[in-house]
Amino acid sequence: MENKTISLKYPWGEEEFLTSNRIHYRLRMKEPAFRFLGYFLVLSVAYGLFIALAHGIYPVLAATLLFGIYWYVLRWRIQRGRLLRDFRKKAKAVREVQWIVDEDGFRGKPDDGSSEFSWDTIRKVVFSEEGFLLYQYPAIVFLPRKAFTSDEDLQWMRSISGSKVEKYVEVY
Repeated sequence: MENKTISLKYPWGEEEFLTSNRIHYRLRMKEPAFRFLGYFLVLSVAYGLFIALAHGIYPVLAATLLFGIYWYVLRWRIQRGRLLRDFRKKAKAVREVQWIVDEDGFRGKPDDGSSEFSWDTIRKVVFSEEGFLLYQYPAIVFLPRKAFTSDEDLQWMRSISGSKVEKYVEVY
């Protein structure tokens, strides 16, 4: 792998904050525990329908349908509202974020200071169409796709992430 350095510069505002949280949310929903809960919910609705039609007991159907609407329709919207409220309380304005990425790690100015960390401290990298999530627990760093000045830089980041980090995932 070539020894390369890329510079990333992008605004950090509501859009980037929500995008990073949406990617993380979608990834969590694919975990076995959440999938199991979703499948259980579908079976519960089917069971509620059976009970309602066979025995005329409609509260079971109503309860499972309400929970189903919450699980599949309202949950992200509610969480999105909470995230936006928290973001607006903490963030004063859109700010510029800068990172220098190389074979050794990251250097940059993500907040009102500077930060530096090596690839060894990153536990997981998730690549999606919107960008990269770098899990450096407990923090998650989001590098939006628009921060990359060329497709070559983006491909290099995908390549080095796959080679330097044990858990590399691509989601679409």
